[in-house]
Amino acid sequence: MWEAGDRMCGKLLAAVMKDLVEALERHGELQSAGGGAALLLEISPSSIDRLLSLATGGGDLQPQRSSSRPPVASRVRF
Repeated sequence: MWEAGDRMCGKLLAAVMKDLVEALERHGELQSAGGGAALLLEISPSSIDRLLSLATGGGDLQPQRSSSRPPVASRVRF
């Protein structure tokens, strides 16, 4: 689901989960057995983030900026 949702955060993924599940089922990409789709629709954004953290090795999901340069505010002189 996370890959199909373009790796969005849990808050955004939870907001579009219903549409995403319906689209994937319609195109034959998701076959839910035993109410799996219903469970996907009930999951909270924070639970999604916790599960993604475990699945991705606990690292941040978004790329981080390089810290080799100081922030802009410290480089500007007045």
